[in-house]
This record gives sequence, structure tokens and C-alpha cells, in this order.
Amino acid sequence: MNIYDASRNLWHQTWVDNGGMLLLLEGRFEQGSMRLSGEGITDKGEKVLHRITWTPNMEGNTVRQHWQYSKDMGQSWSSLFDGLYKKISDSDN
Repeated sequence: MNIYDASRNLWHQTWVDNGGMLLLLEGRFEQGSMRLSGEGITDKGEKVLHRITWTPNMEGNTVRQHWQYSKDMGQSWSSLFDGLYKKISDSDN
């Protein structure tokens, strides 16, 4: 679930998966990208920092979603997901 929290001037996302993982992310649209981040806990009880960045590519009518995680709270990052979303044109429906 995504919501814009006008009182704090930021976006909030509550994300859950089928394995029982709950991830609460918050952030803003800045410098051409939407970036949300938040802490999570691995199944081994380790703290992990997640950040997900969505960057529009106007020329290709696409959006890149890059999900990264850090086990050292932001000193180094690893990719978890790197996807490209493309709008389906009205003629494809």
C-alpha cells in the first residue's frame, strides 16, 4: 500500500510478502527519482536497510525499479531486484 503523507511531506509504502515479511518504507521524489527506504529484519534476525528507487526514462516510456539492501546500514549496497516497467499503450488493450 502506498500513500502520500501530506503532514510529513513524504511517501510511505507498506510492503508484505507471502513469507510474512513486513517492510515499511518512506521517502521522497528528489533529483528525478522516487527513493523510499526502511529497515527490515532477515529470517535470521539480522537488521537490513532496504532502499527502492524508481527512475523514469522519458525517452523509452519506461520506469526502472532498483531494489537494494545493505547489511552494514548503508555503507555498501547489493542489488535485490532491478526491473524495467513499460507502459502498455492504449492500442495494446
